[in-house]
Amino acid sequence: MAALDLPARTVKQWPALAGTRPYVKATETFERIARRQVPSSVIWEATQRHGQRLPGQVAQQQANVGVERVVLPPAATDHDRPLGVSLDGGKMNIRGEGWKEFKAGAVFDVVATPELDRESGDWVDEVHGVNLSYRAVLGSVDAFAPALWGLAVARQVPQAADLSVVADPHLRCRQVWVRVDLDLGR
Repeated sequence: MAALDLPARTVKQWPALAGTRPYVKATETFERIARRQVPSSVIWEATQRHGQRLPGQVAQQQANVGVERVVLPPAATDHDRPLGVSLDGGKMNIRGEGWKEFKAGAVFDVVATPELDRESGDWVDEVHGVNLSYRAVLGSVDAFAPALWGLAVARQVPQAADLSVVADPHLRCRQVWVRVDLDLGR
């Protein structure tokens, strides 16, 4: 990569670019934006190298917000910003590895905006989720729960006085909530 003579901050953007499109398209996008030709194999190598650091960074972040380390303020200080949480999961076929289970969780702000009802002609408040943040994990409930808890803490879900949850009532979703000790019964 030194032969390409590109700043390190530019090379660090390649994994993000490659994460949103195939490597060939990432190469074309980079060429269009930066007016520099870079082989897709070079972007792939940079993505692999930077990607190797990700598990360690995620583990460190999750350790910093472990359930046992987070001290929540008194309930009287809960915020009044309505939040929503959504959970889902499924299976995906990973080339060369077969079918693997994944879980995804999202936290979002809940806002109501007035919209015209086509049938009645009246203005009604329609509820939307905005400012979405999510975490996804390829693995078990035990692997997913710390990631979800880290997201919940970052978005102040435990301090939300008004919380909406959208989740399949399947056993796995209940196991996640039990695992992160999130009290949804307030």
